[in-house]
Amino acid sequence: MDIDKEVKRRYNSLKEILIMKKSLGILALLFCMNTAAFSLSESWLFAGFEYGNSFEKIMMDGQKIEPDIAAPGFAAGFFLFWDAVGVIILLEFLFPQNVSLLKDQYTYNFQLAYIAGPAFQFGLNERMKITLGAGFGSVQTFGKYGGASLLNSNYGIGGDAGFVYSVTPRMYINAGTAASYQFTNLATLNTGKNEKTERSKNYSMISLRPYIRIGYIFKSKLGTN
Repeated sequence: MDIDKEVKRRYNSLKEILIMKKSLGILALLFCMNTAAFSLSESWLFAGFEYGNSFEKIMMDGQKIEPDIAAPGFAAGFFLFWDAVGVIILLEFLFPQNVSLLKDQYTYNFQLAYIAGPAFQFGLNERMKITLGAGFGSVQTFGKYGGASLLNSNYGIGGDAGFVYSVTPRMYINAGTAASYQFTNLATLNTGKNEKTERSKNYSMISLRPYIRIGYIFKSKLGTN
């Protein structure tokens, strides 16, 4: 009986060692995969100026309005690339200056746009590249309607296409355009005492926002830049 217990004890100890080695092997494999992925990654940070042009169709209080919105502003964001494939996160801050409306009581003061999705880069030569990104897009428009504050929350798809010129291996200039198509809208009116939210029927907004940016590339290699 003592011999059987000793055999079982040694068998269980050996089993625990094998499980521990297997776990350490899996952790080592995951670490190597993570290191390999980030050793090939590039973070492209950028910021710049743009000029937005939006063409909107919206129903408000049972009436159809079609504002054309011209809005200068600035944008910031980043690309994260693994070789030629990556992701884009873009934030845009726009300030409407020229809004053509069918109803004078509408005022647009500020727009916040953002795009998030997959991205791609294509090399043309040693200094020039093309970047493309597309995914979820939204434009939030803040303004006033009569004496009430107005928030138009618009959702759809967006994209970004540009040419990149490398000034140095790390610094670059980027020119192109961001675009979005919003096909659903939630309009919220707030008088301070009452708040009303309604979904606009047959809503649409097309936006084109040409830009010029400067950027900096962080190259990650084995945890260093």
